[in-house]
Amino acid sequence: MPDQQHFDITILSYILATPFFLLIILYGIAVIKSNQSYRQWSWYHTACWIGGNVLCIVAVAGPLAEASHQFFSVHMVAHLLLGMIGPLFMVLAKPVTLLLRSLPVKTARKVTTTL
Repeated sequence: MPDQQHFDITILSYILATPFFLLIILYGIAVIKSNQSYRQWSWYHTACWIGGNVLCIVAVAGPLAEASHQFFSVHMVAHLLLGMIGPLFMVLAKPVTLLLRSLPVKTARKVTTTL
């Protein structure tokens, strides 16, 4: 039975990491689209986005996530990565600015009205 529990935790951690991989891909597509219309998007912003998502992935999948089930201090490090440090890097990447740059003007105005 312990092998089954380990397998379930591994599958769950990969399921939890999937949205972060998708966000990296979507950000990359938006960067390419934005670079076609405007000046080049800063590599710094892209690095912050990838770094923030990788920190969140590390917190939910892999050895750190598995060790957080045994050790409280590791569990708290995972909380810091997932709840504070990862999102900070994501905000520094300016995702809303990139979204508005990559959309047509009419659609971007609708997005800003919604926000």
